Amino acid sequence: MKKLLIVSAVITVSGGVMSCGGKSDNAGGVTPITASQLLSDSQLTNGIVNATHGDALAAASDQGASGARFELLTGDSDNDSTNVTKTCAASADGKSAVVTVSATVNRTRAKTSGGGRVTVSATRTGSSTATRTWSRTDGTTVSCNGAATGANVNFQSPSGLKLDISFERSRNDSQTYTGPKLTRSSSKSFSSSGKREVTWSSNDTSSDTSTTYVRNKSVIVKDTKYSLSMTNKDGSSTSSSLTMTTADGAPLVVKVERNKTSHAVESKTFVSGQLVAKKDSDATITTTYNNLKVKHSDSSCSIESGSAQVVVTDATGATLKTMTLGQNSDGESSLVDSSGTEIEGFSLDPCDSEDVKI
Repeated sequence: MKKLLIVSAVITVSGGVMSCGGKSDNAGGVTPITASQLLSDSQLTNGIVNATHGDALAAASDQGASGARFELLTGDSDNDSTNVTKTCAASADGKSAVVTVSATVNRTRAKTSGGGRVTVSATRTGSSTATRTWSRTDGTTVSCNGAATGANVNFQSPSGLKLDISFERSRNDSQTYTGPKLTRSSSKSFSSSGKREVTWSSNDTSSDTSTTYVRNKSVIVKDTKYSLSMTNKDGSSTSSSLTMTTADGAPLVVKVERNKTSHAVESKTFVSGQLVAKKDSDATITTTYNNLKVKHSDSSCSIESGSAQVVVTDATGATLKTMTLGQNSDGESSLVDSSGTEIEGFSLDPCDSEDVKI
């Protein structure tokens, strides 16, 4: 697996404004994140929530059109030079389509929201490899498409379709958030590897519209390992190890809405399911989805409706903090604690550009 570049910074505070400096106060060391630091440092909280929700989004990716056509608001920008290479070949028994994916990610974004009160500029770089095996539960054959770049599948009639994924991925993120009371620069890097299993359950057409069709799938995350590094609010580099799985009996149930003409994904709704992230040996972050709808036609993959409850527990199972991921009164993605207070400086990571282009 590719070694991570760990980016560190020093943040100084003056008049409520944080600025990014050039060295770490840890002399090259990286401090493990404790459960208490995770709860008291909003920057670490935001980073962990984005890592866990980002894994759910990545796990729910499958195969789409040649690329998303993003909508951008005036003043926003999205410069994406991500390159994804896909080749498809039949399995040894000829029953499955095996797609090998490699990606080099390079994306910069700028977004303004809240009536111009909040701006976020972000950069993501990285690389990935993955093997995606398409099969059917009844044993019938799934073949490669004519270009040998993907599987020949019909997402309008997907019942019994199955996708097994194994992957390795590394990412380096940097972000500057500017709000009414806060300017903050942060960085996050991670490497991850694991397996996922996706199964389509039915060809139900009851939610179709004149322009889109909606089909359900079930997603199981199998022991995804994360090595995560982030800068905390004081600018020191911190680290954590995460193991992510879907809870037993609670896979991610996802409604995928696609355009009838292009078959591009327009939205995904995480109807239910639990993603459990065990952090080192001192905490667990459990995200429970409740009809969280993610709009895929904008550059952010923003939350359109619904919610996800994020609960942090300690090693004994006692609840330390409860938060809700959803949408605020400005129509922007937000993270709110149990008292109804928004977590400061929160900005939702967009869908990974590799997953959009698969």
